[in-house]
Amino acid sequence: MHASPPSSYTTLSGPGLVVMFGTVTPDCPVSEETLNEWLDEEYIPRLLATHALRSAARYKAANPHFSRQIMIIYQVTNLSLLNDPKVKNVPRTSKRFPTDDPIETWVPFEIRVYSWVQIYTRQVYPDDAATKIIYTAIEPGEGEEEELDAWYREEYNQQMSEQPGWIRTSRWRHRYTRLSSGEMVQRPSILALHEFAEGEQLGRNVEPLQPITNWTRRVMAHAKEIDAAIFIKPSATDKAMPPHPSPVQSRS
Repeated sequence: MHASPPSSYTTLSGPGLVVMFGTVTPDCPVSEETLNEWLDEEYIPRLLATHALRSAARYKAANPHFSRQIMIIYQVTNLSLLNDPKVKNVPRTSKRFPTDDPIETWVPFEIRVYSWVQIYTRQVYPDDAATKIIYTAIEPGEGEEEELDAWYREEYNQQMSEQPGWIRTSRWRHRYTRLSSGEMVQRPSILALHEFAEGEQLGRNVEPLQPITNWTRRVMAHAKEIDAAIFIKPSATDKAMPPHPSPVQSRS
């Protein structure tokens, strides 16, 4: 997965999430179709075979102009397992590629690692239940993190749950981001994934929930950064394992 933590984060533990973004450029010798085949048929199954992951699912940006077209979400049973040699040594090469070099030679990836904050849902769904996801990364204003948390818990989660097709909202805290070049970069500190299934009415772009409350206006106005997009799970690409009891499958 190439997501092993830097030395200052080797003590990370507990349920977590690894989000991998990638975009195939028009001049890339590895086509998006080839990349997806490699992910679905080689890389993801080998990662799941390490038993470090609960599930893995690939998504495509609904808007073809969004800067990151591919998103793969890995649910990790324990972040400490990212240090496991079995995970770190899963091959990133393939006979599908032009040479024996790893995939990052052709497709630049960004790998973000998160720890669990909250799951909000009315019932337990399999990890692979969502067909569409609203991805929202927020960097709260200075001293506004508690306010952002309260807004989610006391207002926004409930408002989101009233939308057609909604099944679950999860929140995660950013721990580190590594580019495929090895460079470490900063990203927004809070990630929310709003999951939808049958009956959803999402379009290509994220739209504000109506009515826009005063609390929402205040949180959005104070945020330093907001990055949001809608992602779609292509049919028959999810490789999730059967759900099992976990501290991330409870409403709070």
